[in-house]
Amino acid sequence: MNTINKLWVKHSNGRFGFSVQKKIWKKLGGGCDTDYTNYEVEEKFGAVVGWRKERNWLYYVDLYDSLRTAPPGHLPLALMLRSGKTERCDEIDFSILEVIVGRL
Repeated sequence: MNTINKLWVKHSNGRFGFSVQKKIWKKLGGGCDTDYTNYEVEEKFGAVVGWRKERNWLYYVDLYDSLRTAPPGHLPLALMLRSGKTERCDEIDFSILEVIVGRL
């Protein structure tokens, strides 16, 4: 995981990677030491990283419109996605994100 993360961070100039997502996740209250519900944190996280807009999860195909303007933490996503590529990204398995950020 660390090698993959380093490659994402390096080749995106610090904009993408699991460690970027971890910082955002923790800043929003993610983790075991929080008063927020997981659902609240997941919705906030989705909005911050550009997976949600106007209270709706985006379709997978719409996530890659413009990587130049994508917010920090936008990628990677595929490891956590449970829905198909033609569906909304409302089937993200945030427990996988919790495991990943816990190991970094």
